[in-house]
Amino acid sequence: FLLSRGAGVADTGCGSVTQNRCAGREKMGCTGSKRKTQKEYANRMKKEAAGQDYPEAMNRMWTRPITQSSLLRVAKDAARLAGRTDCRIRDGGAAVTAPAATPPPPSNETVEHRLFRVVLEIAQIFGQGEVTAVTSAIQGVTKAKSNPDMALVVGDLIMACGGDSSPTVRVLKCLHQRYVLESFCALQLGGPLEGLHCKDVTGVDGWRVVVERAGPAGGLLVRHLREERLTTVLGPSSSAGVSTEPRLRWELAMEFDSTMDHMMRSYCVVTAVVVPDDSPAPCSGDIAKLHRQLNAGPIRVFDGSLATPHSEMIS
Repeated sequence: FLLSRGAGVADTGCGSVTQNRCAGREKMGCTGSKRKTQKEYANRMKKEAAGQDYPEAMNRMWTRPITQSSLLRVAKDAARLAGRTDCRIRDGGAAVTAPAATPPPPSNETVEHRLFRVVLEIAQIFGQGEVTAVTSAIQGVTKAKSNPDMALVVGDLIMACGGDSSPTVRVLKCLHQRYVLESFCALQLGGPLEGLHCKDVTGVDGWRVVVERAGPAGGLLVRHLREERLTTVLGPSSSAGVSTEPRLRWELAMEFDSTMDHMMRSYCVVTAVVVPDDSPAPCSGDIAKLHRQLNAGPIRVFDGSLATPHSEMIS
């Protein structure tokens, strides 16, 4: 299910994802499936509260095959998050370079050009054969395109690339807000963010996606980097605007093998609570406690290994 505010793919806020996340899931039975009984749902929520079901939940979402009914949901988020996605190749675990085959973007880059450029950068991670296949698919979609809706364009591109059989498409499946929703609920249900209330940070800083490869033959890491406004503060609200509110920075990470066939590991990291010097009110007890915990370093939770082949899950 999607929680975005409208169908546009060039928005700056990417919809309201964090606000009322868990309240919405309580109403929808966690996954929105009416077939879930209340007992099954309660048991799952207990597992998630303890962080026991998180890696399995990430893997279930990723291995879910693309069907005619789910295609638009996958394409819609991939289209709007492509503009917030960077591809990197790590050289020896230190230096980071972008794939070299794509030309530098023009200063007036269109949403469509940005989308196709990012898709090609992802394809380059898997070698020239994948680049050739994706380039051919892009050319076919561009020639046949008659609708300016980028979600429909991405849907056509996903199918032209071969759907789940394409490693590029398997990366695009990671560009979806359902992973953020599941992760944030897990963090709030008995995790380090329990008792905290957050709102989205609009603009580029609020949500970035990074696709990294560890060297020429290394595995892949897909990271969603989030920044939230912490709204649980003591004292009256500030009239100076949201810029003085404390900010929470966290990320979710999914590790894959080099061919994008296996999700090997998934986890969340709470990296920082940033309290501006001109914050209008002192932090509440929950925020202050988390701030103190982070003084010892980032908090990594729900870390779990998985090795289920993607091809087996979609057969």
